[in-house]
Amino acid sequence: MSSPESIPSASDFESATVSLIGGRKLNQDRTRVITSDDSVLIVLADGLGGHPKGEVAAQILVDTSIDLFHQTAHPADSARALLEEILVETHHRITDFGTNQEPPILPRSTAVIALIHDDMAWWTYVGDSRLYVIRDGKVLERTKDHSYVQMLHEEGIISHAEMSHHPQRNYITRCLGGSVWPPQASFGQISRLQKNDILLACSDGFWEHLDDSQLGETISREVDLDKCLRELALTAVDLGGPHSDNVTAAAVRCGYNRPTSSNDIESDLDDAIDALQQAMARLGRTPPSQESS
Repeated sequence: MSSPESIPSASDFESATVSLIGGRKLNQDRTRVITSDDSVLIVLADGLGGHPKGEVAAQILVDTSIDLFHQTAHPADSARALLEEILVETHHRITDFGTNQEPPILPRSTAVIALIHDDMAWWTYVGDSRLYVIRDGKVLERTKDHSYVQMLHEEGIISHAEMSHHPQRNYITRCLGGSVWPPQASFGQISRLQKNDILLACSDGFWEHLDDSQLGETISREVDLDKCLRELALTAVDLGGPHSDNVTAAAVRCGYNRPTSSNDIESDLDDAIDALQQAMARLGRTPPSQESS
């Protein structure tokens, strides 16, 4: 039996997305939150600007995710296999697209995909787009970038502080497209999501100018998730200056119960009155007339 804090269904998720062009001529980021009756899939891609048709590569990830997610009857039963299948199929579709161009090209993209079901979440990624799991204003989990500066940091060559200013900080070591073989993806999962936990996927244009503590505190205290994402995205664009990267994010808050509005109350009341009238009719009784206020 699930605990009181577990997440019962996809109807109890609040989601929001934002994507700003920043200081670029083209937005090569793509994101989507896809839902089924009992699961949610978060997808985010950042097409590599140094290569042609990065925006197409990013869109292929979104399209492939939609296709395979809806073709899978019970995504959570084979979560990791589904995520891996999406990445591999996307890689092949990207390379096929590039091969069919005249002349052939090599589009490339990062990828973040997260599947949420009940109180569990699974994710996979390649590149430097990130997934955060945020709880009570703190970053509980965060993906580790597939990037050149991350590699230098792990080898002890540069400090954490030096990573954000390194001249090759935008070089990534893994991506979709660009080679015959699919990249080696990283995977993660969490088995005890709690109510109000937030999963945030974002491109480097979003997270580069916002530290983890700022992200966690801001997104946890804001009731309106859509408003919060947009304000954070605008802050990232502003801090990025005239040459700001594309800024994109998708967030899902777990166990979210939408506040009941007056329209909802009126609708529920109408439904109750209709049910009462039908029941009394079946008993051969005439209910009192309903009057508008």
